[in-house]
Amino acid sequence: MSFRNGWYSTSKYLIQIGLCYFTALLPLQPTFLPASLGIMIAGIGWLMMFPFHRHLIAFDKQASWVVAFLVVYYLLGIDFFSKSKRTSEILSVQISMLFWGIPFVLYYKEFEASFFRLLEKIFVASTAISAVIFLVYFLQIELQKIPLEYSKRSPFYFLPVHYLGMYYNTSLAFLFFGKTFKNKVFSFFLATILISSVVLLAARMQWVILSILLIAYTLDSIKNSLNKKKFFYLIISIIAISFSALFSSEVHRRIQETIDEFRSIKAKKNDKQTNHRVFIWKEAKSVCRNLPITGFKPGIADSLLMAKLEHVDAEFWDGEKVYYLRDGSYNYHNQFLQAIAERGIGIISLIGALAIVMFFSAHPASKYIVLIFVFSMFTESILQRQAGVFLFSFFMPYLALFSKKSKFNFSF
Repeated sequence: MSFRNGWYSTSKYLIQIGLCYFTALLPLQPTFLPASLGIMIAGIGWLMMFPFHRHLIAFDKQASWVVAFLVVYYLLGIDFFSKSKRTSEILSVQISMLFWGIPFVLYYKEFEASFFRLLEKIFVASTAISAVIFLVYFLQIELQKIPLEYSKRSPFYFLPVHYLGMYYNTSLAFLFFGKTFKNKVFSFFLATILISSVVLLAARMQWVILSILLIAYTLDSIKNSLNKKKFFYLIISIIAISFSALFSSEVHRRIQETIDEFRSIKAKKNDKQTNHRVFIWKEAKSVCRNLPITGFKPGIADSLLMAKLEHVDAEFWDGEKVYYLRDGSYNYHNQFLQAIAERGIGIISLIGALAIVMFFSAHPASKYIVLIFVFSMFTESILQRQAGVFLFSFFMPYLALFSKKSKFNFSF
């Protein structure tokens, strides 16, 4: 292929990808749905009608099966007889699951190695920039001694700290175990920024995930004698970050809360009731038991949960004031319980099968990215927010591209 034709086809491919992403990022209320689908169909048609290089178009079966799962997950949530506004809101968020994986199903063969690696670089770089913004925001709060509860520590009002931590840990998985950047010093610099941000965000499940990543990376460095310098850098960065965390009162408070909650499940410690998720999960299980086969559909499941929480009298302290669960609006704070309540027990088998296959993908970071998803699903309903929908439905098809060389290959 000539240089000119190469750039010509590349630009067309980038435009098609852009159409997919533009569609996924639209506000996607029901009135926008026909226009969104029209844009998506036009983008796919444009790709399929490339006049000169049709023989170079690849169709990836692995990625297509992942997208098929995402489509099934979405369709099982549709309730044609419901007029619930909450149901429409959830499905409007989740509808982008139908689109994010399309670029990995249909693509040009020559881009499989170079272009998809570029996507990793873009993701890690943009996430690192987000981490820098957070650190500046964090320093401003600390220096001015502003009392701020941890859930409001994100400078991105639409992206809570739990999801920020999930993004930062995913980037760390690429940096530690992938081949995103060849320059090791640059990778170390980005990793230090991301580790610092995960620690100072004070999202506790992301601390657990970060610890797993650091232990795995340490063991890998010890095993590989060529990586002793990387291991030394890592130890220095952990010491520096741990030292900096000592100056954060919010990190101290969250650590103390964690210790207190392990000590006592139903009693108060330091004016803090045990984690409200314990109470939410208890009521969520009772909702799931009522209709385990088909579920109650999105929105309705949340309403039933809130009806249960009306009877929870436990008092909680958010760092600023006492609150009751009945005064808020909660989802299940657990993607597995959320999926059962909305779509039935069968969907858990599909999620498990998908996670197992992707865990054994040939991509070097796949195991850790899948673990990040699974661990995060235990404390968050990650497919209820656009941030979680993107991360899951973008990187699952992405990892599927590498499953051709893996132990498990699920093409038929």
